[in-house]
Parts: sequence; C-alpha cells; structure tokens
Amino acid sequence: MNRDDPFAEPFDTEKTVIRPNPGGRRSAMPPAMPPPPGAQSGHAPGGPVPPQHPGPAAASGNPGPGAPAPAAAPPAHIRQGGAVPLSSANTGMNPLNAAASPLFSLVARIRNRAQHADPAALRESVVAEIRAFGTAAQHAAIPVQTVRIARYAICATIDDVVLNTPWGGNSIWTQQSMVGTFHKETYGGDRLYDILSRLEKSPAENRDLLEFLYVCLSLGFEGRLRVADRGSEKHFSIREGLVRLIRTYRGPADPSLSPHWKGTDIGQQVRSIWTPVWIYGGAALAGMSLVFFTLSVLLSADTRQLSTKIAALDFQGPITLDRPAPPPPPPPPAPEEVKTIEAVSSFLEPEIRAGLVSVATEGNTLTVQIAGEAMFASASDQLAGAYEGIVDRVARALNDEAGRIIVAGHSDNVPINTARFPSNLQLSLARAKAVMARISSTLADPARISAEGRADKEPIASNDTPEGRARNRRIEVILVKAG
Repeated sequence: MNRDDPFAEPFDTEKTVIRPNPGGRRSAMPPAMPPPPGAQSGHAPGGPVPPQHPGPAAASGNPGPGAPAPAAAPPAHIRQGGAVPLSSANTGMNPLNAAASPLFSLVARIRNRAQHADPAALRESVVAEIRAFGTAAQHAAIPVQTVRIARYAICATIDDVVLNTPWGGNSIWTQQSMVGTFHKETYGGDRLYDILSRLEKSPAENRDLLEFLYVCLSLGFEGRLRVADRGSEKHFSIREGLVRLIRTYRGPADPSLSPHWKGTDIGQQVRSIWTPVWIYGGAALAGMSLVFFTLSVLLSADTRQLSTKIAALDFQGPITLDRPAPPPPPPPPAPEEVKTIEAVSSFLEPEIRAGLVSVATEGNTLTVQIAGEAMFASASDQLAGAYEGIVDRVARALNDEAGRIIVAGHSDNVPINTARFPSNLQLSLARAKAVMARISSTLADPARISAEGRADKEPIASNDTPEGRARNRRIEVILVKAG
C-alpha cells in the first residue's frame, strides 16, 4: 500500500485531491474570536466549544505569561495513517479540516465507486486514518471535546457513504461500522443533525466545527434525510443555511483565483532602428563568408586531383580519333517470317487501308495494332459492337500462324480512379482480357493466348495533345514466333 495514500487501489487512475473550503480563501490561522463570558473548558457533546485557535504568543512559538507550553510535534510513528502534519499544511483551512483532508479525499473517491476489491482492508485503513486524525488534532492543540464531535461526524459520513454503495451493504461495514467502532453506537449517525442544531446556537465559538460539518454534508452524508419525504430538498436547505452562517463569521470569499497574477510592469526600452540592420547584415556576411570558404576548399581539392591526372597523361605520338565501326545491317528476314507477314497483311488488307489496324514486325514478333479510340467507351472495358468484326478477322488471320499470342492493352496518361478501375493499369488489363475472350472463341487452340495490361508505359505518340492520347489508347495483338 502506498505510504502517501493509504487508500490507493490497483489500476486507479482517477485520484482526486479535494480540499473543501466553504468560507472561501483565507489565511491558514484566522484571528481568534474572544470567548463568551463565563465559557468553560468542559462541554457536553454537541454543546458550544471554546475558541480553538492559539493567541498571538502561541502563533509566534513563545507562550505568554501563564499560558501552557505548546504541544510537541507528533512523533513520526503516528503519521503512518497518512494525515499531513498540521505544522506544515498551509492549506488555508481550519485545523480540523486540514487534519481530516485524507479522510475527505477518501469519501469523495468511494462515493460513486460501483465496486471495491477488498472492503475489509479498506476498513482497516480507515480505522488507522481516523486514529491518526485524532492524534494530529490533539497535537494541534484542538480541544478534546471538539475532536470527539469531529470524529463522530466523519465516522457517520464514511458509514453513510459506504453503506449506500452497491458493495457496502454486503461488506463487513454492516457489522463493524466506524460509529460503532469509535463511539459504541449501533443506530448510525442520526445524531449528527441534532449536534449541528446545538452548534448553530453558538456559531462564533464553533465556526471550525460548523465548517467541518458542512464538508461532511457536502461530501454525501444524508442520514435519515436519505429516505425522508423531500429529503434532498431539506438536505440542500440545511447546507445553504449553514454556509450563510459560516460566511457571516468568516467574511466574504476572495473572488480572485490568484492574488498575485500580474507581473512587474517595466517600461519599454527604445532601441535604435539601425540595430536590426546591423544584426541581419552581419549574419548575412558571416554566412556568405562561410559558404565562400567551404566552396574554395572543395574547389582546391578538385583542382589538385585534376592537375595530378593531367600530369599523368602521356601525349607521345599523334592524336587520333578512335571511332567505333558502325553496326552491321540487320539480316534480312527469313523466308518463313516474310511469308507470315505477307499472309497476315494480305488477309487484313481492307482493315489496313481503312486505318483500323496496322501490321509491324520486330525480331521474332509480329504485332497487329488495333486503333482503340472508339473501341471502348470512356472508363469501360465493354468492346464496341463495330469492332467485334475487326477483332474476329484478326483472330482468323493469326489462327493458322504458329506461336504464342499476347493481347496487350495500352492507355494514355490521364489518371483514372474508380471503384472498379483504381488505375490505368487495371483498365488496360480489363480491355485486353475483353479482346482476348473474343479472339479465343475463334482460335483452334485458345490455350496459346494471354492478356497483359501495360497502361501508359509504352506510348507511341505524345500525351500532350488529344490526338496523341487517342493514338496511345490502343490494343496490340502480338504473335511471338518460336526460335
């Protein structure tokens, strides 16, 4: 368990520190109110309590004449419950609220908790913390009767909050409550409203206790009003009346969030208008000097290397220009290839004259190019009806020629991005497959044909003009001869 937080739970990322302050911001130790005439040190529970603040002599650390010596600081072992020493807690609260701040934080954390992993361990921690609260309050010179009333109030508040959670009613709290443990009562904290009524009769003497009870009510104590008719309205009315009573004796709250938020106002220093010019000019000159020096060093190094290479050259003998011999002319096509070209060109002569197809050869390949400007609609792979006969004639022309057949689809460089065709590569492949399917129905051996999409990788004209892009949108049927 964390020594700084006795109520820490595993994986709890919603820790909140609450410092209730119903009267607003004020000094840690407000001036003491004079006791009423005839006030005595002993009082019954819930009755008026003498002032709980030491006088000026005690505040300075030197007791006045006849005054008792100040209480010694609590030893280290009594702080194991987690309460912060009041001598160092500059919280702006009254001493009771400062001593009970860990318990107040606990109530705020478990009030809306839907479950708890170990209520028994939580109860042990609460018992230890309540004892630490009582010890810390006594070392702060708070009267014993005041401590007893405050302890009763915080015990009743914790019991009321825990027993009204989904897990509290089935826990050890139902048999061993805080009020029963410390005050031997078995009927809960219903006396808290009666105690509050008696304290309100002497608000000047009991202002610290009234603030303490206000915090308990604000953190969730309802008691019998929880099940009473219009109990929430009565509870709210009691709290409103109590806070008005507290402000009557504490004074109005300071509305500012930070008393010293303004910085020191110093006059603006007048600078010369030439100062930025000199700064920028000097920086530019330094930068150019650095660049010049760097380039000079690099140029000198390259010059030395070049001079060394020139000196190593041997210029003996006449200088001649060595020109490579021109490549030999390509061999004439074999008679078989000439026969294939002539056969295909002769069969497709009407289409060639109409400009619908063209036949070319390169190496062992013969390419029949079909102009595709009107072959497909824009962003479509549906073959136009006017081109079905042309594709059928190309298929019949290649049916008797041996070799593999590749149908290659080409496009222009205008991007396309549709759900079916994310790019020109998919569109050109789909169009090639459409032509391949048409040719396969005519071929005697459909297994030797395949389709490829080449997008705009092999343009035959410039894509900068509409005419060039129209020429690039084409289908090529390539016959690959064996050997």
